[in-house]
Amino acid sequence: LGVFAYKGERNATWERFLGSRRRECLDYFLILSERNLYRVVKEYGSYFNDARPHQGIEQQIPCRPGRLAAPPVNGKVVSHAVLGGLHHDYSWRTPECTYQH
Repeated sequence: LGVFAYKGERNATWERFLGSRRRECLDYFLILSERNLYRVVKEYGSYFNDARPHQGIEQQIPCRPGRLAAPPVNGKVVSHAVLGGLHHDYSWRTPECTYQH
């Protein structure tokens, strides 16, 4: 979980992230070991950066390419469970796409 040198301008951002991680993730799990904590925090970190919209950047997702201009023809919205179904990530799947997350 790392310890960082104090940077006044970054403290608010870091506090906000830690609060989000606690409220949206850790409050819902009974952590049984350090390994279990590491797995849960790592999966939440991936969700936080790759799937969760952020208000501070106009509901965009930090590490995901821009939105499609239009949905694919005959495309389907599919849901991917995150953290055992606590959160979900949604994406378009085209009819010819056989990849399942």
